Amino acid sequence: MGLPLTINLAENIFTSTAETERLRRFVEEGQQTSVAVLHDNPYLHLMVTDHADGSTFDVVVTSPKAVDIYPSFRSTAFSLSRLAQRISEQFSAEGIEESTPRARVSLDDLVGAG
Repeated sequence: MGLPLTINLAENIFTSTAETERLRRFVEEGQQTSVAVLHDNPYLHLMVTDHADGSTFDVVVTSPKAVDIYPSFRSTAFSLSRLAQRISEQFSAEGIEESTPRARVSLDDLVGAG
């Protein structure tokens, strides 16, 4: 997966399962799009396929005010732009930005150092 694009929303929208469900349904309604739900409570993780060109993305909501889109290796800029634009318009985005890289988790972080 590449670095995600973050869609920053104007207000806290994703505060309930009903709201993340609304995003899932909206993404599923896209033309030539299929969606697999990998996780839906307490956060949302969708795997989205654009059948127009074979692009795939992970769409993740872990904050009430943002949506992250992780493009896969074979994703096209056109397909990524189309998906980000659709979500931005539907959910009143303030802006779209490339996310900053997050620090990698080490084995010590996972198992504790003592």
